[in-house]
Amino acid sequence: YGKNKILDNFNYKFLSNNIHGIYGESGKGKTTLLLILSGLIQLDNGKLNLNGQINYKNKIDWHKKLGFMSQYNILIDDSLSNTLFLDENIDENLITAARKYLIKFNLKKLVKLLNKKYDGQYSLGGMLSGGEKQRLAIIRTILLGGELLIFDEPTSSLDKVNEKIILSEFQKLKRNKIIIISTHKKDLKSFFDKIIKL
Repeated sequence: YGKNKILDNFNYKFLSNNIHGIYGESGKGKTTLLLILSGLIQLDNGKLNLNGQINYKNKIDWHKKLGFMSQYNILIDDSLSNTLFLDENIDENLITAARKYLIKFNLKKLVKLLNKKYDGQYSLGGMLSGGEKQRLAIIRTILLGGELLIFDEPTSSLDKVNEKIILSEFQKLKRNKIIIISTHKKDLKSFFDKIIKL
């Protein structure tokens, strides 16, 4: 992919029940690879194969199969429900799951906002730190994702305590899923089942 062949002759099989860690210096193609896998950019050459379905030009209906978290955490200035689900009319099971993750990821202060309509009196972006926004984006990816969860530098703004909580949850989530994480943190290697160095 790319004029300067950011990814050249890359061949890899991502397996379910595994957390795949992607390492590499800046500019080596970590984010590019994740964007290709998520279908947000097209391959110049090569193919993607998901459960036997060949995909040459990213034509597979990816959004039903994956959750993708960018390294840039964007929150809309709306209700917490709309921020998490991009919808106000949410199944109660999702609300229950969101409540569980807010508490587990040390965002208990937001639980009271889950069923609250947006009245313009508060701004999620203004009331949260960088690490809190990152945890909220992780929750959104988990809740809306499918069998493939992709995270681009998901712990870059987290302290060690919250990082460990998140990574431990990923270990629980990997059953029947593929989890792919890009990071520059070498000390996270023990949490990954497979490691890719670009």
